[in-house]
Order: sequence, then C-alpha cells, then structure tokens
Amino acid sequence: MTTLLSHDLPPPVDLDEGEVLKEVWRPQFRYFCYKVLFVSGLTTILLGGGANLSLGVTGLLIWLVSFLISSALYAFVFDDIFEWSARREDVWVLTNRRLIFYSPRDDNSPAFVALNQIKQVKTWLFWGLRVRLLPRDQVMMLFLPDRPRIRDLIQAAVENATPPEQRKATAT
Repeated sequence: MTTLLSHDLPPPVDLDEGEVLKEVWRPQFRYFCYKVLFVSGLTTILLGGGANLSLGVTGLLIWLVSFLISSALYAFVFDDIFEWSARREDVWVLTNRRLIFYSPRDDNSPAFVALNQIKQVKTWLFWGLRVRLLPRDQVMMLFLPDRPRIRDLIQAAVENATPPEQRKATAT
C-alpha cells in the first residue's frame, strides 16, 4: 500500500496546529510504464497504419518496427525517459485542511492548496488525476495507484472542509 505513516512525511512538510494527516501518496513506476505503453501503442497504430497505406507494407514486422520507433520517439525525443526520474520522488499529502505537494527537485516545494480552493477532482486516463482549482487553475497528480479511491478521498475532504454556502457558490 502506498499510504505512509505520519513519521514518514518528507522533512520539509510540517502540519499546522490542529491539522490531521489523512493520506500520503507517491507515484508508482508501473503507472508510468502504462502511460508509455499506451502512448506508444497509439503512435504504433498511426505509424503502422500510415506505412500500410503509403508504402503498401503489411505484416507483423511493420507493427513491431512501428512500436519500437514510437517507444524510442516518446522516450528520447519527448523526454518521457526523464519524466519518471523527475516524478518518482513526488509526495502528495492530504490533510483535513490542505492538499500538499512535495518534491525535492522543485524549488517551490512544498506547495499546497487549501481544500476549499479545490473545485473538482477527476481521473485522467489511467495514470493521473486532474485537480481543478478556483478560479481556473489545475494540478496534475501523476502515476498514483488507485486513482478513483484517491479522487473520492480528496472530494470527501473538500466537502468536509468547505462550508455548504461556499460549495453552492463554487458549483455554479
């Protein structure tokens, strides 16, 4: 399980007086791999289909070559190979008052948003969560396991932290 105990919080993340730790999440490598395979697979379909239509080349070999080319393209040209190294040490902390982000590679870390500033949380494909903030910002939480559960926990924390009259005002 990815939930950590409070003594496992990253050193610069301190809780305020009366703030209660609810959950701590870290990215998992397998969800990064799922993303790379998914994107490479879509590109393979485009490359393989394009080769089939334009060159008249068919067969298993063209699909295999297309998959290898698209994987290399995403890994090296679009820097996906570095995305995991940049995200693997991320930590997301949910308390009864805030959603906190910590990364040792980020100069602005730790950063947080008050729960009453969160408008909506949705799963995004199968490797992320999109947290929409008021008035029009958003934050992506990438490569976390069990995203529907995390979404529900954040939404429940937002509802508990936001007064009913403020929830009505932000829903419109």
